[in-house]
Amino acid sequence: PSSSADDKSKEGRMKPAYRYCTDGLGFLFATPKLWRLAICPLLLLFVWSVLSIVLLFALALRPQALAIGAALQHEAGGWVLAVVIVLLEIFLSIWLFLTILFGQFEDKIFDKVLEIKGVVIEDRSNMATNLGAQITLILIQLVMFVVFFPLNAIPILGTYFYCRINGIFTGWALHMHYFELYGIGFKKQREYVMGDLQSQYAYFGAMATFMQILPFFNFFLMWGNVVGAALWACDLWREGKGPGTLLTSRPEETDTSSPSPPPRPTLP
Repeated sequence: PSSSADDKSKEGRMKPAYRYCTDGLGFLFATPKLWRLAICPLLLLFVWSVLSIVLLFALALRPQALAIGAALQHEAGGWVLAVVIVLLEIFLSIWLFLTILFGQFEDKIFDKVLEIKGVVIEDRSNMATNLGAQITLILIQLVMFVVFFPLNAIPILGTYFYCRINGIFTGWALHMHYFELYGIGFKKQREYVMGDLQSQYAYFGAMATFMQILPFFNFFLMWGNVVGAALWACDLWREGKGPGTLLTSRPEETDTSSPSPPPRPTLP
């Protein structure tokens, strides 16, 4: 009876994954040790975002509007489509900046949260394995972004479907450093994310995607996503449900098993 009660209490500690996004934001504001790691990248992101908006609207809007208007033989329609395309280019440039340059800052914040929560994971990272998994997931996210971002032009419903479609890949990306610490490659990561926790990654990633596309506030909310991903990783680690379960060595299991009996001789 006591063991079953303990199991139920452990299960009770696990919250719905989407809640870690808001919990991460609260933990970030309540933990001064994380502020220094978050402020500097935010300043860089703000400068990059302003430059992207100013330069793309100043240099790319008119040429694209004229080209589209000439192709459609509709000047007003060309300007409308050009504005949509420039907005897409702005979001794409910011997303690439976040993905490529902010990875190091995100990893530091992720590791700091693990340290604060007392979670120790042996670093088994491998540069070749990590790079391959990162590039593959970045390419998938890039395609998903370009293909489905226009859904946001549909008020409310379009944004909902955009977040749901991209959710599982966003959640996966936010745990990329978690997988790297275990030295797990892309195939094993996919096995883990698409396994028993698939729905949790989808909901967590959908909420994180929504927070990342909110204008103006996304500068702060994205760090809440990183901290929330780290808090979720801590709980998974304590519950024994982390990606370390994929590292079970099968040869060791066969070595500990009893040897099979020798075959019986056949009678003449």
